[in-house]
Amino acid sequence: MNKKFILSVVITIGLTFFLGVTALDFTNLLSGPGWTSEMDGFYGVDIVQWLLLFMPVYALELWHCEDMLNRAYLYVHRYQKVQSWWLHLYGTLVLETVILYLCMSGCVCIIMGIHLTKQIAVSLFLVMLHAIFLLAFSVWIRLISGNMIIVSILVVVLETVAKFMVVTNHMTPAHSLFSWGMYNYTRQNYGADGFSIIIATIIQLIVIGSLLILVSGKGKVLLLRRISDGKVH
Repeated sequence: MNKKFILSVVITIGLTFFLGVTALDFTNLLSGPGWTSEMDGFYGVDIVQWLLLFMPVYALELWHCEDMLNRAYLYVHRYQKVQSWWLHLYGTLVLETVILYLCMSGCVCIIMGIHLTKQIAVSLFLVMLHAIFLLAFSVWIRLISGNMIIVSILVVVLETVAKFMVVTNHMTPAHSLFSWGMYNYTRQNYGADGFSIIIATIIQLIVIGSLLILVSGKGKVLLLRRISDGKVH
């Protein structure tokens, strides 16, 4: 582990304990903020806390990705093929994200103690999977747009708008891709209009795996455009 990643682990652990102390209902936060058995609400503080759960992605891993893409011309020559470099970079990003959210899950277990439930365990799985999905989605947008600032803003906006659209009944959770990190919107909890955990898992895994097409064909052309001289074209 390099020093930057160790710092990311420390930040993730500190963030988890901070949320555990400040959230009015930590279980509800992990399952999707603003939800009660009587109503579903859209509250600013709750949304901010939900977005903070994904800070290890859009404030740590994405900027690691940006740094590696901007300095790619220094590293690619170490690998005989650009494909090998990309597989190493993307694999590292995914692995680091998994480790960060395993650390988060470990902290949650400590915070919840004997109150740890199956709902929290499933919620942690959905949060982790959604975090990796957000990573993959963001990397795609970064490669297409060439601008990580746009990516960071877009991810935050999409997560927020998705929650708002469901709360205002303009979209059902089953069709709200950026709400699939919330256990409260699963069919088991929300009802028929909730999303299927199995379907959500499969679709998000497809998006996560889709970045592997960058090793050949037009995908490789897109990748080479972004790393040919370490600058955005």
